Amino acid sequence: DYFDYDYNGFSVEFFHDQELAMDDISYRCLYKNDPIEREGLLYADDELRRYFSLPDQEPDAIIGVCDTKSKGIDYMVLPVMYQYGDDFYMVDCICSDNSDFGIQKERLSDIIVNHNMQQCEFESNAGGDRLAEDVAAMVKTKGGRCNITTKATETNKETRIIVNSDWVKKHVIFKDQSQYSRKSDYGVFMNFLTSYSVVGKNVHDDTCDALANFALFVTKSLYRRKTKIIVSPI
Repeated sequence: DYFDYDYNGFSVEFFHDQELAMDDISYRCLYKNDPIEREGLLYADDELRRYFSLPDQEPDAIIGVCDTKSKGIDYMVLPVMYQYGDDFYMVDCICSDNSDFGIQKERLSDIIVNHNMQQCEFESNAGGDRLAEDVAAMVKTKGGRCNITTKATETNKETRIIVNSDWVKKHVIFKDQSQYSRKSDYGVFMNFLTSYSVVGKNVHDDTCDALANFALFVTKSLYRRKTKIIVSPI
């Protein structure tokens, strides 16, 4: 708004058009004063697998992992993954910094029920146990049948993100950029993911951490881990 003058100024429409026309990193560096070092990107956009439509069959499983929000600028992140063989399609997600726990619980329970999610693991740190219990109760009330578990994250976050990135690049498939808006939860998720740098400071690492935890969740087997079961689908 500071540059929206009647004459010789930049309009809101101008910035909107530039945002749509440019890649996200270039736009942020040039117009948002948010420089990002391309060389250090962990998830460069051209390394990601993308899809326009899902396979024409029922998924083998529908899985989620929730990185809970603690305080401050943290984001609550829950990617919804449809499994087809060794591939996992991220069909939806929550990526929100809303601090209202009531809204958080509603959104979490809704996305689990709406996608008929079968398995979801919550990070138990920073009150995640209680959040998982409340969400499990709401899912049951709404008619969902999801096995919700919790697990504490004890390893170094940065190391966890980096060592699991190769698995994510090989096995997780994201929507094509034309299939979501930049301001949607999916768009924010992808923005954080593709701007994570291994050489600079990262303000938002929640999406990368959620994918790292998802990788660990899958590779260490869905049912052989020592987890606290909140609600059973039976």
